[in-house]
Amino acid sequence: MLIMKKMTVLVAMAMATSGGWAQAGTTIKLDKEGTRKLEIGADEQLRVENYSRAIMMTGGPQYTDANRGPDYQYFRMRERVWGKLTLSPDIFVYGRLAHRWQYYTSRPGINNINTVPQGASTWRFPDEVVLDNLYLNLDKVGGSNWSLRLGRFDLTDGPKNDPVFGNGMLFKDGTGRDGGRTAGMDGILATWKGEKDTIRLAGLYGTQEDWISPLNDKERVVRRGDTWVGGGAWTHTFAKAFKTEAYFFHFEIKDPLSDRENAQLEVPGLRIFGDLHPLVDYSVEYARQFGTYQNNVVGGPMKQASGFMLDARLNLKTPEGTTWQPVLKLQYTLFSGDHGGTGGFEGWHPVLGDGALYREECYYIINGAGRWTNLHQYRASLDMTVLPGDAKRGNVGKLQVAPGWASLHADRGETGGGLGGGTHYGEMPTLFVDYQVTKWWKASLQTAYFIAGDYYKPSRNGAWVRLEMTFTF
Repeated sequence: MLIMKKMTVLVAMAMATSGGWAQAGTTIKLDKEGTRKLEIGADEQLRVENYSRAIMMTGGPQYTDANRGPDYQYFRMRERVWGKLTLSPDIFVYGRLAHRWQYYTSRPGINNINTVPQGASTWRFPDEVVLDNLYLNLDKVGGSNWSLRLGRFDLTDGPKNDPVFGNGMLFKDGTGRDGGRTAGMDGILATWKGEKDTIRLAGLYGTQEDWISPLNDKERVVRRGDTWVGGGAWTHTFAKAFKTEAYFFHFEIKDPLSDRENAQLEVPGLRIFGDLHPLVDYSVEYARQFGTYQNNVVGGPMKQASGFMLDARLNLKTPEGTTWQPVLKLQYTLFSGDHGGTGGFEGWHPVLGDGALYREECYYIINGAGRWTNLHQYRASLDMTVLPGDAKRGNVGKLQVAPGWASLHADRGETGGGLGGGTHYGEMPTLFVDYQVTKWWKASLQTAYFIAGDYYKPSRNGAWVRLEMTFTF
């Protein structure tokens, strides 16, 4: 009863806050033509989540009752306020502040404490203000085909929110250990666009703990370590059905906290993609890694890295007017496994792609801190628009449903930490439901269930469910 009363108070606070911000979403013209303007707005995200975090995919016999602990259950609120100042058709400044706090009703250890460094990861309300984004965007620099983005920005901020590079296997987000609070890095992104070619160059930097935010938990670990990134990609269109993207990046990670994530990696890669038919598109990406990696061993020696990754996707669409507009999405992903006893590390290092495979379902219940390696994934999902919604009113009433299934297998059985002796990690059905309640209110249900295979012993399954509401103003 006490928990329910607290939850009721929290929801009431959230709705009161949302109502206060509802008046803020507006555009202010700074000249008669409207070329100079100020846009301001906010969003509020409420989340209730439960996950069993039963399985670790990497390292040691962690698959035990003692290490499993109780299910995680929490209620979370995230508020963001943003502003965009347009100075001309080619120049704007964008900034966004975020605040997040959460209340645990169940977790291993003590709930809701703020005194243990890197411990419970819970916050009081109000407790922190995070500088989420702050950047200057320049288009057509000097009348050229170049555009520049300088400051703190999200790496996934590409066309239609697609990853800026490849399929997103290298750059899913800049703060993979921040649990949905932020996603950006500091630096510069330069883009040149021609008729058939696009060149993107990036120089990025991010610290392990975000020390520049106005008010925040200074000991919150948001990434593997202090991270430097340099490189770029060249995309060329030979035909609508055959496009290529070649990239090369240098990643350098210095872990000042635990001295186990240090790495220096060179990553060349190639992606081939295109539209084979108005109803069929595909993408195949392959990348290698060269350099050294500490392989998650505290104070351990640097090992030679030589991992590789393959990601292939095929989307089969239906003609316009088909009931529910289903899209069948097929995906195969391979992350190489470590050979063991070779003196090097042949597994795949995820660099900035901790959540590359999924939304977040696999990360909690089977992943183990995002260290993707030693994995074959066969995945299928069916995205459907059950209700079309009213496009003139911001898609009000739109209902999207996406059931899916992933089959997961180890690349190399001898590296298994689950002590089961097999190579079958397990099966994972998923279901995502999104409903546009009003123009400014979206509700989502996300759930997954992991069915453990013979890689693990004893056999135990894991579940994950999340109910989320987002209010945009």
